[in-house]
Parts: sequence; structure tokens; C-alpha cells
Amino acid sequence: MNRHTTLYAAIALALTSSAALAGNVADIYQDGESNVAAITQINSDEPMTAVISTVGDANSADVLQDNSWFAEANITQEGDMNDADIVQEVFSDYATATINQVFGTTDSTASIVQSAAEESIANVTQEEALSSDASISQSDTLAATGTITQIGTANQASIVNLNSWYTTASILQNGSELSAAISQTNVSDESNAQVIQFGTANLATIDQDGAYLSQATVAQLGGSNVASVLQLDVEDASADILQTGDGNDAYIMQTSGVLSSTASIVQTGDGNLAEIDQSTASDSSAFIDQSGDENLAVVMQSGEFDFASINQSGDVNSAWVEQSAGAGNQAYIDQPGSDNIAEIQQSVSFDGYAEIAQTGDINDAYVAQEGDFNAAVLAQSGDFNLAETEQLGADNIAEIDQSGDDNIADIDQWGELNDAIIAQSGSFNEAVIFQDGSDNIAEIEQSGDYNSEE
Repeated sequence: MNRHTTLYAAIALALTSSAALAGNVADIYQDGESNVAAITQINSDEPMTAVISTVGDANSADVLQDNSWFAEANITQEGDMNDADIVQEVFSDYATATINQVFGTTDSTASIVQSAAEESIANVTQEEALSSDASISQSDTLAATGTITQIGTANQASIVNLNSWYTTASILQNGSELSAAISQTNVSDESNAQVIQFGTANLATIDQDGAYLSQATVAQLGGSNVASVLQLDVEDASADILQTGDGNDAYIMQTSGVLSSTASIVQTGDGNLAEIDQSTASDSSAFIDQSGDENLAVVMQSGEFDFASINQSGDVNSAWVEQSAGAGNQAYIDQPGSDNIAEIQQSVSFDGYAEIAQTGDINDAYVAQEGDFNAAVLAQSGDFNLAETEQLGADNIAEIDQSGDDNIADIDQWGELNDAIIAQSGSFNEAVIFQDGSDNIAEIEQSGDYNSEE
């Protein structure tokens, strides 16, 4: 034991000797050069335990426990230039904090702060990490648990729980140049947030504020991915992002008034962008699955009991779904082809149904619904086709099937109980159906080329 060890061991024992009869225990072990360790335990009738063990170069460890119930702190460091800091202050109740940095943790830094929190547990582990940084802060929380595990190089992780109930946050990172942040603030009730990162240069952010029974999970197994989940003043909301490809961006936003809504984004391809916005949506669900490459998918929901699904297994596709000021709508977009554009808009629509399937390439399809119980189905298995449907009214049905190439089809229904069908198996055809009124039926079939019908 060098002279630094002797000095700080003496300081630690001096600071805890006044409460030694109350069951306080302090232990410091240091083997190496330029190590610094300090333990402070004050004002507790319950047992406190603080253990610091460092083996290596230029390590620094600091434990402060002030009037904390059943507090226990444990710091273990082996490696180069490590720094660990645990603070469990006034009324931390059943707090337990553990920092473990071992075997080659060069330039690593870990910090845990717990204050006035019942049953709080914080755990930080960094192994074989280079230039890693981890921080957990839990304040005024009830039954909070935070866990950070980093194995790799140049990692960063941060968990902040402030005034949160029953909060659980967990970050696991194994890779290089990763960054993750979880923030649960101002009464997040029974919130649960988890970030899992394997790969290189991934970025994940989760923010939950005032979220009742909310849960958010981000898993990144590829490289250069960006994922963000924002839940603000929501209830019973759930959000999940899974990225196994590379270079993907995924964003989920659930804000005020979101009741029992679910959002999920899965990106197994590369270079995709997905966004789900559930602002003031209630009991709604949105799912985006991108297994292709360089796709764009956006879902915006602000109604009630709406459902939206976008599946992009092809490449370079774009899809939009907007469901606003309505209820009970269903929207489906499936793009196995490539270079397609699909858009569904259900505004002031109730119990509407819209489906777009694009198995061909370089097609455009648009559906707009306003009213009650309208249904539209658009299928494009050919290439270079354009299909449009607008329904203003109730109980209207529109079907467009384009199996040929370079066709244009348009169905407009203003009224009630109208049926319209357009089928184009030829090429370079144009068909338009306009129904203004009630109980109309229209059908156009074009199997040849260069036809035009209205």
C-alpha cells in the first residue's frame, strides 16, 4: 500500500469512526500509483457500508452517504485513469449503488447519485471499455432501478430519473462509439425504459415525462442507427424501436392525451427513415416494418381507435398515413416493390378502410377519405402506374387494380352507397369514374392499350 492509500484510508476511517458503533463500515484497498479514494458516512442510525477497491494507475473513487437508510456503496476499479463517484444523500431509503470498472477501462468515468428515493438500486458496469462514460441520477423516486452495462470502446450512457414513480431504466451497450440517454422526469408513474445497443456508432434517446404506465424500448443491433422515443404527458402508451440494419433513423412521438396507444418501428434493412407521431391520439396503433433499403415511412395519428400499418420490403419506397379528427379507421400500405409512392389520408373519417399494395415498381397511389364507413383498395402489380381515390360521404367502395404498365386510374365518390371498380391489365390506359349522389355503380375494365374512358 502506497502513501496515498494510507492517507485516504485514514481520512475514510476518521470520517466514519463517530458512527462506527451504529453499524457503519468503511473499507479501502488501493494498489498502484496516484490513486485517490474517499469515504464519508454521516448521520445514520442504520448500518452503512462503503467499499472501495482500486488496482491500476491514476484511479479515483469517491463515496458519500449522508443520512441514507440501509445505504450500501461498492466501487471496484482495475485499469487506467478511471474515475467513479457515488453519492447517496438525504433519505435515500433502501439505496444500493455499485460501480464496477475492470480490466482495461481507460479514461472511464461512472457516477451514481441517489437522493430521497425509496428502494433505489443503481448499478454501473464497464468492462474492457475505452473512453467510456456512464452516469445514473435518481432523485425523489419510488422503487427506481437503474442499470448501465458497457462493454466496448468509446461508449456513453446516461440515465436520469427525477420525481418518477416505480421507474425502471436499463442501458446495455456492447460496441464502439455508442451513445444512449434515458430521461424519465416529473412523475412518470410506472414508466419503464430500456436501451440495448450492439454495433458501432448508434444513438438512442428515450424521454418520458408524466407518462402513466408507459413503456419504451430501443434495440439497436446494427451500425450508425438513430432512434428516438418521446413520451410526454401520455397514459398507457407503449413504444418500441428495433434496428438490426445500418444507417437507419426511427422516431416515435407520443404527446398529450395519448391513451392506450401503441407504436412500433422495425428496421432490418439499411438507410431507412421511419416516423410515428401520435399526438392527442387515443387507443390507436401504428406499426412500421422496413426490411428493404432507403425507404421512407411516416404515420401521423390524432384520432381515436385508429390503426395504421406500413410494410416496406422493397427499396426506395415512400409511404404516408395520416389519420386525424376521426375514429376507428384502418390504413394498410404494403410495398414489396421499389421506387413506389403511397399515401393514405383519413381526415374526419369514421370506420374507414384504406389499403394500398404495390408489388410493382415506380407506382403512385393516393387515397383520401372523409366521412363514414368508406372503403378503398388499390393494387399495383405493374409498373409506372398512377391510382387515385377520393371519397367524401358514407358507405362508398372503390377498387383499383393495375396489373399493366403506364396506366392512370381515378375514382371520385361524393355521396353515399356508391361502388366503383377500375381494372387495368393493359398499358397506357386512362380511366376516370366520378360519382356524385347515392347508390351508383360503375365499372371500367381495360385489357388493351391506349384506351381512355370516363
